[in-house]
Amino acid sequence: MNIKLHEDTRALRDFYPDPDKRHQVHYYFAHRFLPQNIHKNPHEFFSLLFRRDLPGHPVEPTRFIQSRWTMFECITGLIPMPDPSSNDLPLRRVSELSMTVRNVAGYPVALVKMPEPERPAEAFFVAAALLAPAANPESWPRDVQARVFTLESSPFKHVENGKAGSFCEWAKVDQHRNFALAVLVDPDAFCKTVAAALRDPNAPIAAALTPPKPGEHGGSLYTTSNKLPPGSFQSGPH
Repeated sequence: MNIKLHEDTRALRDFYPDPDKRHQVHYYFAHRFLPQNIHKNPHEFFSLLFRRDLPGHPVEPTRFIQSRWTMFECITGLIPMPDPSSNDLPLRRVSELSMTVRNVAGYPVALVKMPEPERPAEAFFVAAALLAPAANPESWPRDVQARVFTLESSPFKHVENGKAGSFCEWAKVDQHRNFALAVLVDPDAFCKTVAAALRDPNAPIAAALTPPKPGEHGGSLYTTSNKLPPGSFQSGPH
């Protein structure tokens, strides 16, 4: 089948001009969809990005993460699911969303740069680290695990050299961990902190919260606008 890609590249605010909806979309992609997608099958996620021994590998990182963005919009109902009988495939590329791959402390890391946060708790960066040696990806075990770190916007965080974010992690059990570290909003500074966390898996966690499930009310930072389950958005003009 000859698939034709129809690319639509715009800034996030052009796709979602309403600031409340834009916040929901930004938050949900970085904090819920992406960590869950990575933790579900780390081997597959990282093989697509690092293996060179399979046809079509490795996938270009930014194009890969933007395809995951389109997947996210489809499964949450933001845009209609593609027609399986059609040869046309939509690809909505958020111009500020990008990804690079790195070797961090000997581990393969996928570093996602999010659109600039506009509200607290939105992520500057998401870093997924596979818990296997970066060398010889063809030897990674199928059940290999990953860790997913975030650098989150906070009105209270600052460092001497400029703007900072809160260093946090999403665990496989959907638990949000806050290390209480202010990290410069810079990819190298963030990856340096990720490296320290990977070298010391028993590093102390200042706070750990599990978001309430849909329909539950919990006394945490996870407001109704931030815990949207798949399918909770309404399709329509964007």
